[in-house]
Amino acid sequence: MRKYFRYLTYLYVFIGFSGSSAGSFDDFFTAVSRDDPVMVESLLKRGFDPNTSNAQGQYGLFLALREGSLKVARVLADWPSTRV
Repeated sequence: MRKYFRYLTYLYVFIGFSGSSAGSFDDFFTAVSRDDPVMVESLLKRGFDPNTSNAQGQYGLFLALREGSLKVARVLADWPSTRV
């Protein structure tokens, strides 16, 4: 019984960690759609590639311009490694 309780505890912790945090990929494209330049710049400083495309093959700068997220578009255009 004790053995099963331990496995159940490990399973609970694993599920809690896996469901509680999104990856930087999701965070980046969410920040682009919300026009959150602070979050985008934070991700870029941590090493996120600004030239990453989403599941539809669209880049962050393109999405920012299309959705009217001009603050994020400015951050991405000014970032040195962004291919404009």
